Amino acid sequence: MRNKEKIKNHYYPRLEKFRETHKILDWESREAQFARFEVLTRHVSLDGKSVLDAGCGCGDLFSMLKEKGIKVSYTGVDILPAMIEKAQSLHDEGQFLCGDLFGEEPVCTEKFDVVFTS
Repeated sequence: MRNKEKIKNHYYPRLEKFRETHKILDWESREAQFARFEVLTRHVSLDGKSVLDAGCGCGDLFSMLKEKGIKVSYTGVDILPAMIEKAQSLHDEGQFLCGDLFGEEPVCTEKFDVVFTS
């Protein structure tokens, strides 16, 4: 739980301070963040696949996929409830779950075609 407190203490003030999701997540720009997502997704066939975004933050990977017209069944998981609330407010068509993927209690029991963590 100590690590969860460190994560919470870092990101919660940023949620209050910044409106742009890339700034909340410590990216210098949206373009830099999306360039990273481009590298992560470049060689993976995603269209029509189920995707788990572990540590989804505000769901920005989902934003990039939608902008590129890549249709996925998207599930984002984050350890911080405020991140999940922000993601849900931005993406009503995605599924967002709050939980610790490395904890003892399962967050979800689905199987996914592709899992990203960035």
